[in-house]
Amino acid sequence: MATQFSGGIYVNTTFTGAIRSDIQSNLLAQLVTAGWTNCILLAGQGYGIVGAVTISIASPGVVTWPGNHGFLGGERIIFQIAAGGVMPTGLAVNTVYFVKYVNTTTHRLAATLGGADINTSGSTSGTITLNTESILLESATQTNVTNPIRVRLKDLLGNCINVFIENSAGTITAASTATSAGFMLPGAAKTFQIIATCYHFICLVPGSTAAREFVMAGMPYVPSFLASVTNIGYVLSNSTSDVSTTGCNSPRTSGIMDASSTANIQCIYNTSLLAIGNSTSNIGVGFPDWVLSISPTAGQKAYRWANDDLNSCDVLMQWGLTAITDEGKIKGQLFDIVWIGDAFVADATDTFNGHDWYNLTSNNTGNPRGGFWIATS
Repeated sequence: MATQFSGGIYVNTTFTGAIRSDIQSNLLAQLVTAGWTNCILLAGQGYGIVGAVTISIASPGVVTWPGNHGFLGGERIIFQIAAGGVMPTGLAVNTVYFVKYVNTTTHRLAATLGGADINTSGSTSGTITLNTESILLESATQTNVTNPIRVRLKDLLGNCINVFIENSAGTITAASTATSAGFMLPGAAKTFQIIATCYHFICLVPGSTAAREFVMAGMPYVPSFLASVTNIGYVLSNSTSDVSTTGCNSPRTSGIMDASSTANIQCIYNTSLLAIGNSTSNIGVGFPDWVLSISPTAGQKAYRWANDDLNSCDVLMQWGLTAITDEGKIKGQLFDIVWIGDAFVADATDTFNGHDWYNLTSNNTGNPRGGFWIATS
């Protein structure tokens, strides 16, 4: 098959992610720009949101937004505050509260769903950021798949923002646990890069292959001969947990995923979920991996043609249905990504075949030799 391009708007930009809500807010903004839709969190609730707010010192305390917050009541929210800031007495950072609707720009808070209003006292200073526990984003729908796929950006009060995949009906999901999620770790003055289209996105830290600094998610292209595909999607990272500093195989470092230390991955195909993670070894025929038309042996072999043109290929993706012991079958082809059979510096850019490209893989001379290049236009 030829390289499949998403078309539409291509996002390729950077942002600073000092705290978890920075990652949520920037992924939300850039994915919506790329063509994703911000979805209601639950029936009867509003949409995921992140923003700076003020909190009154009163009984009850009232949260005020600079514009329409979009809440309807019952949403789970979390506060974060800039270094040196002070929260009012009665409220704390990294704690889940529930929204009690007042009007379009203000609301009160409760410690439990429908519980008593929270009173505030003391004083407050610094920039207070409120983020919903989850932000739920929905991709566009491709021609050969019935439904779009959804990605949930979830703040579970740990070190990272957790990234989950789920179907558009919300009935196929692993979002209740972080043991198979993708992870993005914030840090002071840390720069993130996001590359996104209406079908998929990649978020990474330029110049780094460290754990918890790479996530890719979305849906692959499905060819027309794969009939009756209703749901398809994936999320993968380069870490096994919110606290792990051990990097795992990912497109940042390698052309294979199945290795002695396997990263967290979630895949959906029709009504089946494969969720893998929180383990140092998940090797099996059904472990998600790439299918590349390159030499299967190590060394300088068949990575270029006789005239020294580099060998390249499109990237197919395979996984078992619900377990790594299931047969790994090809489910689709990655949008906007090709494999080029030589080692390049990570984050290098180039222009060829009428598109601008970004190299995801860091100087990989292993087996297979080469790296993943993603179109950014």
